Amino acid sequence: MIYRESLIKVTILILCSFLYSELQCNYCNQSIKGTYFKIESKVYHEKCYNDNIIPKCDVCKKPLDGVYIPTNQGSYHRECYKNHVAPKCGVCKKPLDKKYVTSDGGAYHSFCYTNHILPKCDVCRDPLENHYNIDSWGNKYHAKHKSNPGTCSSCSRIVSKNTSSGGITHIDNRVICNICLNESIETPLEIEQRRQNVLSILYDQGFFNLPKNIPIILVDRKKLMKLKPGNTNIKGLTNYEYSYKSNSSGQIIEESKKFKIYILDKLPRIDFDAVLAHEYLHVWLYIHNQNYKSSITEGFCNLGSYLIYSLNNNEFSEVQLKNMQNDPDPDYGVGYRNIKKCLDKKGWNEIIKNIQSGKGYSCYF
Repeated sequence: MIYRESLIKVTILILCSFLYSELQCNYCNQSIKGTYFKIESKVYHEKCYNDNIIPKCDVCKKPLDGVYIPTNQGSYHRECYKNHVAPKCGVCKKPLDKKYVTSDGGAYHSFCYTNHILPKCDVCRDPLENHYNIDSWGNKYHAKHKSNPGTCSSCSRIVSKNTSSGGITHIDNRVICNICLNESIETPLEIEQRRQNVLSILYDQGFFNLPKNIPIILVDRKKLMKLKPGNTNIKGLTNYEYSYKSNSSGQIIEESKKFKIYILDKLPRIDFDAVLAHEYLHVWLYIHNQNYKSSITEGFCNLGSYLIYSLNNNEFSEVQLKNMQNDPDPDYGVGYRNIKKCLDKKGWNEIIKNIQSGKGYSCYF
């Protein structure tokens, strides 16, 4: 911002009157009789002075007598300067006097700039001066709103009446906006519908014979963290129980694999599907007895989430894919991006064949 102040200069003209004079005009070199002007020891006929010596306004071309405004471009009467020369406010179009604000090539009164040019907070609608935050949806907001109440744990949108029609703070301290709440999966019927959708999508990519009767249990984050302490950002968990019976010679004669899938409650439909697809790929790995290091396991399973988001062409999915692409976590972020490069290079059939055969590491070559 640059503030400028116009300058004012006062010029005083001296008018002298004599009945008789033998002076010579310094302009026309003719003798002077009667009234004349004297400026800095020089004398002029009144007409010579008015027509040729006195400075003229660069707008109206009339003489500048008394107070006027000089600039690098010319000199002006006050009103001429105000109406024709002074810079105008880019908002109200009125002249800018003394201090004003310039920004991005425009000039503004301070009030006009604050109330009409500065970006506004999408939460409280007040002007955003100095630093401010921007959420994943492009909403701009004051830093004070970041934790009051905060951003939605599902869609990463700043929660407020103006941006998300409000929201809640869940029992597990997750902040959830009302947009996501209105699309959340809650009932057994909704869960079963989402299972069928996810299994169909995975089947189309080559993941066959996935069990359709695995219990899917909704839990809050506190309960999920009790099941798997550590990563506070996980949204799902697959519990795997293996049991077997053997004969007297130690030969296995009967074995059983049981699964339970736990998913955070209050997730919107697309997010629920993405988490469920991730967990079903864990099931697929267990069924095929593949036990990779966590970066390959979680990276591969995150391809399920990627698949769901990529099939939903909307802003929510774009935000989630961007978050996955920028996730610094060594397993869910870096591991996912490494496996995703393999997918982009070799396609689903090849990556499924490699992982199923225990050659998942070959994806990195």
